[in-house]
This record gives sequence, C-alpha cells and structure tokens, in this order.
Amino acid sequence: MLRHYLAILVIFGALLPAIFAGHVFFNPVRAYAPWAKAASSIAALAGPTAFLLVANFGVWIGSHGSHMYPATWDGLIACYFAALPFYRNSLVAGVVYTAALFGANQIHRRRHLGIASTVHAR
Repeated sequence: MLRHYLAILVIFGALLPAIFAGHVFFNPVRAYAPWAKAASSIAALAGPTAFLLVANFGVWIGSHGSHMYPATWDGLIACYFAALPFYRNSLVAGVVYTAALFGANQIHRRRHLGIASTVHAR
C-alpha cells in the first residue's frame, strides 16, 4: 500500500518542473515578451521530457519488489525504452495543445480586445 502512495508522489513530483516553468515563463508580465514564443516551444518539449525522466525513474525504483525491471543499469534503460511510445504521444500532444491554446489566445485578443499585435507599448 505504501508503494502505491509513493508512486503517486513520484508522478505528481514529475509534474512539478512543468508547473515551475509555467510559473516562471508565463506570468502576465513576461507572457508577451519577445522570447515568449520560443519559451513556449521549449516548454512544450521540456514538460513531457521532464515527466518521462522523473516518472520512469520512479517506476524503475518502485518496481524492484515486483521484479518488473531489474535493479541494474540495463533495467533502467529497459524502463525508459518501454516508455518511448508514450513519450512520442506526449510530445505530439504538448506541441499541438501549446499551438492551439496560444493560437486561440491570440485570436481572442485580436477579435475581442482590439489588440493587433502581442507587443505592448507602455
């Protein structure tokens, strides 16, 4: 039972880098900086990558009792290779949803707020 709760903590811990990146890069002050598009593209790739590395390391650590992956370097590599199909889907989803959500935000801003560009003049 304790192993189940440890796995849940590892999974939520794997989400923390993406949450931190979102907090740092996409707060209202920095959201329309010139580098925001590049940062969102990097975050769309970095989020699934960080999740893959942290979550699958947790799976490898937690699987020793069930002997799913051996407690060796080869077992860790096997754990990461088993996750590659899911990683591909996560990358595609991250890129598609990032483009869709940021694109929808730009359409909304242009239509309803009368903003012609993302650069704010102060």
